[in-house]
Amino acid sequence: MPFIACRRAPAFRLRMLLLTGMFGLLCLPALAETRDDFTKRIAAAYRSADKMVALRALFHLDGVDADSLAMYEKRVIPRMLGKLSAPSIAFEPLPDGFNPVYVRDGYEYRPNIEPAGFVVLNTRTRVLYGVRDGLHYFPGVTRVLVAPGAPSDRLVQMMVVGMASPPVRFAGHCDIMQSNGKLKRMVLESNDSGNQTVALMAQHIAACRVTNTSARGTLWMRLQEGEAVVFDKKVSAPGVTIDYAR
Repeated sequence: MPFIACRRAPAFRLRMLLLTGMFGLLCLPALAETRDDFTKRIAAAYRSADKMVALRALFHLDGVDADSLAMYEKRVIPRMLGKLSAPSIAFEPLPDGFNPVYVRDGYEYRPNIEPAGFVVLNTRTRVLYGVRDGLHYFPGVTRVLVAPGAPSDRLVQMMVVGMASPPVRFAGHCDIMQSNGKLKRMVLESNDSGNQTVALMAQHIAACRVTNTSARGTLWMRLQEGEAVVFDKKVSAPGVTIDYAR
């Protein structure tokens, strides 16, 4: 537990402090805020007469650029959080392998405090939270230009469909080249309807591999970069795997 440092005080100062009952302030432990305390602060913000100001105080916005700060004040706080009224409050851990860095047009966007998990409001709205100087906050996002002159990102889309009844199950991934020169792996897995579409802003699709785990029916993968379809293939059992390499 962190403590506030205690300094040796002259005897006359000690007598004065003892008389005024303030000596203990020099050595009181700096108690870290608990998650229950944070829950109470969130609930109090929603009860506040000036809810938007109270909600903004829950964010750690040091180092956030002016454009991003305007986004928080005009969109994130009033539209994402401010629209709720006395929401339920729960916590979720970060998923395995969680990476909070977002890349766009040569910039890396990352939280300005280390994420500790998610606050879940009304079971649906999930907001990152972290701890700074013993207090819990919703982090702001800072951006750093890491690839000056990088081409603008474009919308890349990956569509996989398992064609059969009941739906074909599949599993795989695509590796996406980002504008910071690093690959990002996107996991592709079937849902109850036997299809999945993933879209994000990036440079291009570098490679994919998807496998029909049901070993029946037909597997279809379609890849698009901007307006161009760069790959479109169907494989029927006994074939089970579709590969793509740029």
